[in-house]
Amino acid sequence: MIKKLMLFSVLSLAFAAGCGEKKADPAKIDEATKLIAAKDFDKGIAMIDDLGKASPSDELVKKAQVDGHLKYANFLMYESLLPPKEKYPSALRQYRLVASIDPSNGEAKDNIKLIEGIYNQMGRPIPQ
Repeated sequence: MIKKLMLFSVLSLAFAAGCGEKKADPAKIDEATKLIAAKDFDKGIAMIDDLGKASPSDELVKKAQVDGHLKYANFLMYESLLPPKEKYPSALRQYRLVASIDPSNGEAKDNIKLIEGIYNQMGRPIPQ
């Protein structure tokens, strides 16, 4: 009985390992990260989000997604020359994406509260 149980456990682990999702190519993650660092946000984030769809539990991809969306949100919020009515909703969307990937991200949560507070002070509806 113990031998059958051990064999079942080994076969279950082998099956689970064989059926696991494929890890993302680290070179692709690096390429996307470099694009984001060069402020080519549209291309870099599209790449990293595609990798996230293909490998949703890959921790390296999740980290790259959080970093990329956070850099883009901070760029929109603090560096872009967009008028407030364009930058705040765009930055808010990016911060919300970060919070959905990493609910414990304090920077994203703080900036979501900041932007929502700005809208509340202006008596305007908060963008969704």
